[in-house]
Amino acid sequence: MTAAAVGLETVEAEAVADAFGPDAQRAGGVVCALRADIDEIYINRVLGLGVAAPATDGELDWIADTYGSVRHTVAVAPCAQPDVAAMLRDRGYEPGYAWVKFQRSAAVPFEPASDLRAERIGSERSEQYVAVLAAGFGLVPEAAAMLGWLPGRPGWGCYLAYAGDLPVAGAAVFIHGEHAWLGQAATLPEHRRRGGQSVLMAARIAEARAGGAAVIVTETGEHADGRPAHSYRNLLRAGFEPAYVRPNYVSPIGDAVA
Repeated sequence: MTAAAVGLETVEAEAVADAFGPDAQRAGGVVCALRADIDEIYINRVLGLGVAAPATDGELDWIADTYGSVRHTVAVAPCAQPDVAAMLRDRGYEPGYAWVKFQRSAAVPFEPASDLRAERIGSERSEQYVAVLAAGFGLVPEAAAMLGWLPGRPGWGCYLAYAGDLPVAGAAVFIHGEHAWLGQAATLPEHRRRGGQSVLMAARIAEARAGGAAVIVTETGEHADGRPAHSYRNLLRAGFEPAYVRPNYVSPIGDAVA
């Protein structure tokens, strides 16, 4: 287990725990993001299992008790110990759609061309931020509304990209020590392919650098036939490099995980 890999996983877990607030349950370095009212396995997800310390059967029991009948995913980082994937399979979990962890240096700026502009926002524009994320991700309003408290929150930089006075894309950066995590990147469908995420990427990279981060981290879905690859290509253009593929294990259908 390398310190570098642990850092890449830890900053994401910290960001998700902070974003979910009281809807996140923690045990050591393991974070359970739980919204029982939202039926979405990639919102209800577990991060950090086996990363800071070897996973135990007791932790798996705690995860089962935390989620009950709520289906969820467990991210399995390559640095996780011991054989976390085998432990999950023994309890009925099955491999789902994997994500790719990306990283880049914060020292190198990114200067894309676009007719859109990025603006850092505070709580006064939370409603705009939530509306863009909901429409961009195709989320139910409740799923996006839970992020409305992040603009202006310490540790977070939330941004909107504007076409004139119209907000058309949104994204956030979370800084934790020497790492910065990028997430919540969504664009209105009718305004895609205009460079909105590129200008938001540039702004967040600049904030990460100004905030003292050395490494910037993010994730997107694994490049696979039949799945959109826009986010994957955007990250490569912005100077990110794939660090590793991280499987997601999906809990079994039933009243509870065994």
